[in-house]
Amino acid sequence: ATTAHYTKTRFFWSSSYITQEYRVRDFKFLTNEDVASQGKVIFLTATDSGSGVKQIKYLSGEKTVADFENAGEVLTDRLEVTANGKYTLYVEDNAGNGAVTVLNITNIDRTAPTASITSTNNVATSQTATLTFGSDTTKYYFGTSNPQNTNVQWIPTSTTSATSTISDAGTYYLGVRDSASNKNIVSKVFYKTTLEANGGSVSPASVITMDGNSFTLPTPTKTGYTFNGWY
Repeated sequence: ATTAHYTKTRFFWSSSYITQEYRVRDFKFLTNEDVASQGKVIFLTATDSGSGVKQIKYLSGEKTVADFENAGEVLTDRLEVTANGKYTLYVEDNAGNGAVTVLNITNIDRTAPTASITSTNNVATSQTATLTFGSDTTKYYFGTSNPQNTNVQWIPTSTTSATSTISDAGTYYLGVRDSASNKNIVSKVFYKTTLEANGGSVSPASVITMDGNSFTLPTPTKTGYTFNGWY
């Protein structure tokens, strides 16, 4: 499904022949709660008190009336853009009079916040994961569900970091979003190593560690025996 969200800005332009009204609004294409892209939708209204409006067209960049003689994409009532830059709108009436106006779109945000996961590296049954995200982050998610494919509960935030205790093995995902709904997802794998003391005792009996980290195995004890090593 496609859903549009709007905030209104107005552009007006007129000539002796044609009056045009351009309403520029933000839009977001949404699919299953996942933002595919952000941009602007330019709603077009053109009237002519003389011969009437024949067509509306556009070209990317800053253009003149002459550029539209054999070029330009014909529009009906809107132009959707997903990149910053200049866009020239052209209106022609039935008497052959043409006019252009240039819109300079500068505030489309398609840059996702940064995100990273680090972890303590203790010989312990749990670790503390530190979640770090960019200052433009407004919501984050951390857990074992991939937010790219699953509806998850996003947590509002005004800070740039958070912590979480990891006690189980698995792939953990950190997702971050900004006010434009740009999204970034990173992940880390945590492993659980279970220690079998073979009739002796060892503490801790298991160790959680993040992929890429290493640790020194604890030494077990057994009355009457000397520990030779792990295998």
